[in-house]
This record gives sequence, C-alpha cells and structure tokens, in this order.
Amino acid sequence: MKNTRFLLFFSLLACGETQAFECSKAFVKTDFVICSSQQILDEEDELEGLYHILLSSKPEAEKEAFREQEREWIKQYTVSCGLYGKGKPPEEEIKKKQPCVQESILQRLKYFRSLVVALPSQDKKPVDNKQEPNPNPPNPGKTELATNGENANAGSKNLDISAIRNAEFMPVLFEHGTSGEWKTETDQECKVKLKDGEATACEQNYSINMIFSGDINNDGYKDAVVNINENPVGGNGVTSYIIIFINHDGKPQYYGGAIFAEENQPANLKAIKAKDGKIYLEIIGHKETDPYCCPSLNINEIYQFNGKHLVKVVDKSPDPSPPKPVPPPVPKPPQMPYEPNPYKRFFDGIFGAIKKSL
Repeated sequence: MKNTRFLLFFSLLACGETQAFECSKAFVKTDFVICSSQQILDEEDELEGLYHILLSSKPEAEKEAFREQEREWIKQYTVSCGLYGKGKPPEEEIKKKQPCVQESILQRLKYFRSLVVALPSQDKKPVDNKQEPNPNPPNPGKTELATNGENANAGSKNLDISAIRNAEFMPVLFEHGTSGEWKTETDQECKVKLKDGEATACEQNYSINMIFSGDINNDGYKDAVVNINENPVGGNGVTSYIIIFINHDGKPQYYGGAIFAEENQPANLKAIKAKDGKIYLEIIGHKETDPYCCPSLNINEIYQFNGKHLVKVVDKSPDPSPPKPVPPPVPKPPQMPYEPNPYKRFFDGIFGAIKKSL
C-alpha cells in the first residue's frame, strides 16, 4: 500500500498541474461543501489529478466515453447527496452534507487509484500540452490554420480533417452589446496550438469535443465545424463553443466561431449538422431549476457563415414549463333576485292570506 501511494504521488507530480479545485470560483452547492473542509478539498484535488492521468492514457476513441462516465458520476452523487442548485447553502446544511460528499469522493478516489496503479508506466504521465514554437508562424492579422507537416490532401478539394486536431485557432470571446443582445469575437491576443486535440494556453485548458464535416459556405465542398471545450487552469467552469474551418483547395482555414447556449455553463452539444450553408446545433442547456452539473433543456440553434464570420440565425428553446390548459368554469347554482328585506315578502304573504279569509 505504501509503494502504491508513492507511485500515485509521483504520477501526480508528473502532471505539473493537478487541476487543483479553485474555491474562489465555487458556483453550485457541491462546490461549497467541498471547499468547507480541507480534507475533502485535498481528496478532490487528488481525484482531479488522477482523472487527467487516466484520460490522457485513453485512446482518442474512448476519451469522450470516459468524460461522460465522469459527468454521470458527478450527477449521481449530487442527486444522492441532495445537493441541488446553485449558490452557497446555509452552514448547517453544509455540515450535514459533508459526510455524503466525502464518502462519494473517497469511493471514486479508491477506484481511480486502482486504475492508475494498473497502468503501464509510460501511461502514468499525461499528455504534454505545452506549446511548441511554430517554425512558420502565420502573418499578423491572418487566421490561416497552422498544422504539423504538409496536408496529405493538398492540391485536392478533400479537407484533411485529421490536421485540425493539431490546428491553431483563436479562442472565442463572449461580449454583451449595449442593447442587451450578444455578439462573439475572437481573442486576438491568444493563439492556441492544439496537439492531438488538446492544449493549454493563456491560462486556459482547451480540448476538442466533436468534429463534424459539412458544407458551411455552400460551395459544394466539405468544411469543418469543431466543438471546443474551454475551462480555466485549476478552475471549475466550462465554456463550450464552436469554431469553423473553411475548405480552401483542401486546406482548412480558420474563420472564428460562436459560443452557444450559456457562458460558463456545461451545456451538452448533442449533434452538429451542416446543410444549405447553415450549421444546426442540438444542445441540452439549463432550466432555471437545473443544477450546474445536470442541464435538461433542449435548445436548437442555427448559424450561417456570411463570408467573414458566423451569424446566429435561429434560437428556438421550447418552453420548459408549458401552461396547463385552463379548465372550463364551474357553473354556479342559480341565485334568487336580490331583495333588501326578504322578511317583508314573507309577512305580506301571511297577512294577504288572512285578509282573504275574512
């Protein structure tokens, strides 16, 4: 057991960064419970480090399934511990929920430790995402895709999708306009160089979640839509957005992108389609009552390439709580006409009958 602990310790040191849980960015109830105890926080940090070791050891085809398992585990223990919603809960509730959260993390930690120990020694180091200097950097102001090596399909109209996993792009920013509408722009100060679909740059982690090929500019040739997940180094929030690469004689060229659904919310992108020059997204976003971990609102978004950048065309979100049909009014029983003194009519009838009998 002692040797196992040392092995895990040196595996974590190899990370350089163990993705420490950043309590200053606590957002949902679970975050605040974790941050309320140094012991739970240390265990969560170790869990994060082991998770990244295991993720980097997976073949590319298995990584998304592993991420989905982790998301499902977070959802399950959030539900089982009764930690729904956002914001800091009362101190009494935090103390009450600590044992449940700690037990859930310890069980997961024990499982991850056994998986890491079983890894071959060369897999105990995560992928090195440090940026390597580009021997042929693009000219300032241009957004041409940088790739490692020559495009295998250069000279043809077939887009080399595999080159995009080692592409260079500029992150998408989220800005609010003065009228309350939003627009997206790229960060001209930061260039991200992907290595096998992942990178760390400008104090952010980047990873490709999904690549889809389809005709974006309606020229009859396939382009690429890429779903990027971005989260701060050591932070908890995730921003997900799409970027596009247009096919220029078989060579992909970067043309910016757009943030879909919500900023700093883990919206799940279910599907991407490109047809008739438009990009169709199927998303699961957040209702107001959804916890941070578990969005459940179906959202459809459509974007169109205008020759320079993407423009949002449609944002249709079904009403999460459609109004119930109003039942027909219940008929009231008939009422007698109003009389200021009903007793007068009663006595008048009696006296009238007496007069007739005399």
